[in-house]
Amino acid sequence: MEEAFAAHGARLKAGGNKAVGLIYYAGHGVQSQGLNYLVPVDADEQSLSTAALAGKAVSYDAEARQAYQAVVEQERAARRSAREEAIRETMGSSAEAAGDLAILLAVATKGGGRINQHFGHAKEFQVYEVSASGAKFVGHRRVDLYCQGGYGEEEALDGVIKAIADCAAVLVAKIGHCPQEQLQQAGIEAVTAHAFDYIETAALKYFQTYVERLAAGEVVQGAGRDALIRQGAYMAS
Repeated sequence: MEEAFAAHGARLKAGGNKAVGLIYYAGHGVQSQGLNYLVPVDADEQSLSTAALAGKAVSYDAEARQAYQAVVEQERAARRSAREEAIRETMGSSAEAAGDLAILLAVATKGGGRINQHFGHAKEFQVYEVSASGAKFVGHRRVDLYCQGGYGEEEALDGVIKAIADCAAVLVAKIGHCPQEQLQQAGIEAVTAHAFDYIETAALKYFQTYVERLAAGEVVQGAGRDALIRQGAYMAS
């Protein structure tokens, strides 16, 4: 196992600071004299003796690790700068008009970071807090399936509306006329204009138009509606 780690490390070092390695380990772990060790599946009795374990030397290249960490931080800073620039381009003059305004948006998604799920097929909605600073995932809301074999379950729809009651809108790939109308009556806008777009980009675009419509008096900001959040739903801290 030591030879395998050494060979893997040599290949990573040859790849430079941006090389990424993956290690799959099959075996067990053991603790001896307060130290933890990996024990491969083909380990023999001799290699598990206290003397053998005590003789294992662990090498750690602190300087290389710090250099790698510096590269990672630089790349993070570059991505953060690019994201902030994208926000400024998307928001334009609306950023100043938005001020400290922040709204919650529910999103129907099957994954991949896109708005790619039918409203009636969602068993949960991701929730984003959106402001002029960007779109931040804050949790998800579990719901009962609304579409049941081709028809809508009214009781389930009531549960969905309660679960996302604090959201200004729900971004979906598709939605029927009946649930769209009932959501509208509850003060939640159902939006299909951004179907299959990336969530954060779509959320910012919606927020931009929301700010413009708010300033024009076309929409009224919801007055602190409370959502009925099921036990076990994830909420970001």
